[in-house]
Amino acid sequence: QEYEDKLSKLQQEMDSKLADAEEHRKKFEFLKTGEVNDLQNKYDRDMAELQSKMDTELARIKDDMDKAKADAGDTLSSAQDRAEQMKKDYEAQIEEQLKRLQEKADQVRELEKSNADQQRELTIRDAKIEDLSGTLKSVTSQKDDFESSLESYKRKVGDLEKDVESREAKINSCIQQIDERDNNLSRQNKEIKTLEEEL
Repeated sequence: QEYEDKLSKLQQEMDSKLADAEEHRKKFEFLKTGEVNDLQNKYDRDMAELQSKMDTELARIKDDMDKAKADAGDTLSSAQDRAEQMKKDYEAQIEEQLKRLQEKADQVRELEKSNADQQRELTIRDAKIEDLSGTLKSVTSQKDDFESSLESYKRKVGDLEKDVESREAKINSCIQQIDERDNNLSRQNKEIKTLEEEL
């Protein structure tokens, strides 16, 4: 009964550790890389500690059973068999839990790799956006320069149009003066002709 109580207590401790491991496994998907590594390290330490404790306890139980067997014959062989079977069962459970945790760790690493790839793509995209922003600024500056040049050109064209209008006005004034002189000459010629006829 004493050995069964000890084995029961050991089983409870291992069940508690396995439950903690399962809880840690559930948290894997929600933890950052550093926390995942810390959790993996903590789990590895817990499992190593549990395995060492289990091996020590089983070795002690085995020694006790060997001593009792020497004194009482084969009456403890069944308890030894149960202990060995329990050890195998626990080792199988631990192996399964480790396998699941390893699968989750692999998934986390895959997600980390995917996140790293996405981060690189975002960095490249940001660089392209920055380059396009620089190009846009350059084009905008060129556009502003062009608009400024266009405004200057428009002002020059306006000044030329005013100059042309002024020259046209002067030319029209000269033509008018010439017409007036022609009219005066015609009138004078008529007067001269009239005087000649009178003479």
